[in-house]
Amino acid sequence: MKIIKQTKHCKLIELTEQELKEGAIMGLLETGKSHKPTSNDEKKQLIGDAVCKINTIKKYVKENETEERLLIELEVINAIPDPKGRETTIVYGDKITKYYKETGGKKTNFEAFFNDMFTAGIDIDTDSEESLELSLTDAVNKLVYVRSWVSEFVGNDGTDVIYQNSVIKTSKMITPENSTPQIPY
Repeated sequence: MKIIKQTKHCKLIELTEQELKEGAIMGLLETGKSHKPTSNDEKKQLIGDAVCKINTIKKYVKENETEERLLIELEVINAIPDPKGRETTIVYGDKITKYYKETGGKKTNFEAFFNDMFTAGIDIDTDSEESLELSLTDAVNKLVYVRSWVSEFVGNDGTDVIYQNSVIKTSKMITPENSTPQIPY
């Protein structure tokens, strides 16, 4: 191992090919011994509050449909611990997706999108198509406070239904402390 550069907080090192191979094998071996695999088909249930960065706002129309849709992809930059000590599952880097469509339900229609953006303190200008596009572009990388939970109920056919919910909360909940990205270690 050769130290290339060192600062107060980190060290940049160069490993030989043998050291890389040994480290990769040992890390893989240790992980394999302690990790119980789970199916990738199971989606993580997101529970808790988080400050998220808007990564994408995309307008689209599904194939063989005419209804316009809007997709917002959020990325957790800071998971907020529950003040009452309840379990949370949200962690740094989790992705939250919100969908809206013209004729969606009360919480998924275009009116809900404008309500969410207003609540988040993000101005969406609808004076023209160009100003709307610019507003959507400007909203990318903005921060929003999100609360997520899971609803479980029995469907009409008797099967268990698990539904992921996420709501955008007031921008007043974002503070200098919780808007600083957590760095996973």
